[in-house]
Amino acid sequence: MKILFISSKHSPDANSSSLIKDLVDEFFQQGHETVVLTPTDGEVPSDKVENGYRVVRSISKKIFAVKGLKKALGVFTLSYYFKKTIKNKFKAGDFDLVVMHTPFIASYGLNKFLKSYLKCKTHLIVWDLFPQNAVDIGLIKKSVLTNYLFQKQNKLLNQVDFLSCMSKGNRDYLVEKHMVSSEKIGIIYNWGTKNPNSALVNKKDRKDYGFNQDDFILLFGGNQGLPQRLEYMIHLAQDLKTDIDIKIVFVGGGTENAWLQSQVDQYDLKNVSILPQVSRVEYLSIASMCDIGLVSLDERFTVPNFPSKTTDYFSSGLPVVAHVDSVAHNDYGEFLSNITKSGISTIAGERSSLIKAVLSLKSDPNRRKSMSEYGKVFFKENLSVKNAYSKLCELWKLSTPSNYL
Repeated sequence: MKILFISSKHSPDANSSSLIKDLVDEFFQQGHETVVLTPTDGEVPSDKVENGYRVVRSISKKIFAVKGLKKALGVFTLSYYFKKTIKNKFKAGDFDLVVMHTPFIASYGLNKFLKSYLKCKTHLIVWDLFPQNAVDIGLIKKSVLTNYLFQKQNKLLNQVDFLSCMSKGNRDYLVEKHMVSSEKIGIIYNWGTKNPNSALVNKKDRKDYGFNQDDFILLFGGNQGLPQRLEYMIHLAQDLKTDIDIKIVFVGGGTENAWLQSQVDQYDLKNVSILPQVSRVEYLSIASMCDIGLVSLDERFTVPNFPSKTTDYFSSGLPVVAHVDSVAHNDYGEFLSNITKSGISTIAGERSSLIKAVLSLKSDPNRRKSMSEYGKVFFKENLSVKNAYSKLCELWKLSTPSNYL
């Protein structure tokens, strides 16, 4: 099968890992003809073979590490640059399928162009629904523009040939709010890979990160942005200050990283460590020495969310404590508590319930061990990139690489 993957980022490093890159690698390894189209983010465009397959880096304005009008300009012109690059690089018949993802990589106009110009089917991976999530947390206000974007998004969701989302709640939302046919929607959990060559550290290496052997460490990994409502994690750190053996470590980066550091300094939170974004191997090493994985989401969200950091928490055997909006609590929380039995979900803003969840797990090592094992088993059986590959082939009614759509 000939597949074009359109992605927001794609590292040339063979050892790097991201959701789309891992998926592309898997399809390539399974014998499919794979090509990647990705923006340069303001850098020099290129077209070359990377890690065995072709990667076309399309000219684009900056999208990442910028805010406000600059980011908006980069996002809204991306479809134009993609169309231009596709016309220059590809022709009808080159692909059987194009795979895109949300947010902002896919648009109604781009999808319509792909179907008419390349004469192929399209698949949309739904990770985020813009502009609804942005409206929910006050990043943008409802206006004529947002109404226009909602209309275009609705057309896109109904125009693509296939959709995949991360949970039953996601699927129900698409069916009920956007009238998308459930027949073309597949539920595919976020997948992950675990580098088998990485020598994961154990507790004796905690000193390398400034922790003691007996510390009880809470990990907040991944993006540090507005959707994560990090003030709740600051509240948690404040409430746990007297428990001197409980430490919180943040690993990653994002728009709120500087604010997070300012809060740690302002409240003299000696129980908090902030580490920069690190390699995947080092991140998994850090995760392996922690005791709990933390998840936080803004309480104003109305679209079901499935935090991607869950996958790495499970693979590292971390019980999860989530502090999320009521919509996610009923969907993602059900996933944690009953489907996987690997964590505790609390409702964002209910400060005492978050502390209670953390302290209850700290005092019950047997329960933590049970949750850890459940998470690792669920990861192995359901969250591998091979599982995502199989689910997509099933959705596309594809049995082998030679059976084209």
